[in-house]
Amino acid sequence: MSDDAARPTEGAHPFPSDAAIHHYGDRLGDVDMVPLVAMRKLLTVSHLVMLDLERVAQRLGHSFADLHLLGTLGVDRGRAISATDLASILYVSTAALSSRIKRLEKDGLLVRRRNAADHRSIDLFLTAKGEGLVDECIRGLASTARIAQLFGEMEPGNLRQFAAVLRDIHRVLKRDFVGAAPR
Repeated sequence: MSDDAARPTEGAHPFPSDAAIHHYGDRLGDVDMVPLVAMRKLLTVSHLVMLDLERVAQRLGHSFADLHLLGTLGVDRGRAISATDLASILYVSTAALSSRIKRLEKDGLLVRRRNAADHRSIDLFLTAKGEGLVDECIRGLASTARIAQLFGEMEPGNLRQFAAVLRDIHRVLKRDFVGAAPR
């Protein structure tokens, strides 16, 4: 492919998402495209952040989803979290967690125990090995994740504002989801 073939033609949009926004904006003039532009950009940035986090996690031999699960268990170290509650916290189904929990238990990173009060319920606990892996992941994220570097370069006031906007969006959206299923 020549260099000219890789360049956008005169008047073409440099990024397909921008072209899509303009295309649909022209076709659907009654639709306010501004929220959709913001949503599309957030989705794209979210995908890139996940790729960045996966890169760090892969160096530790796990997926970021595994490390997120373990980190969630580590927040209240020593306090039991049921598989059902963990699924709700992570916005996934219990079925989606089942095989992951079994694998992480086999790796010695968490333990499962029957709940003493409700024998139908399984409580999950982070092991010392799991806690060490989470600590290593956090150090790796802080030192090598591109998103952490970008946040570190932001003016503290701007970062606080950005975090507040994300918190507000999360607060509203989390009401609409239990596990992975929309209400």
